[in-house]
Amino acid sequence: MKLTPYELKSLHQIREGRKERLSIARIVALSWKRYLFLTAYFGGFALFFYFDRSPSISMLFAGFLGGGLFRDWQWIALIKRLSPLHREITDWERVDRLLAENAPA
Repeated sequence: MKLTPYELKSLHQIREGRKERLSIARIVALSWKRYLFLTAYFGGFALFFYFDRSPSISMLFAGFLGGGLFRDWQWIALIKRLSPLHREITDWERVDRLLAENAPA
């Protein structure tokens, strides 16, 4: 089975997660670019409108940022809570075979 680069990266991360205990810090570290972009984008608009004397619009963008971070926090907590189940039911031999089949020549 031919895997996309995104699928390969996900399988590598899943296999690494099997070896070490999953933590919230590790999950956030894997997605630091996304959080930096989210903070810069919505935080930037919030600051722009704050200094433009439009506090209500500034608070709207700050709310978008806070809501996005809160949503992700909930997802991360759920992933952490369900990780023992995923480790138990995952076919690790199949994961290793897929990674071996798609290894660069």
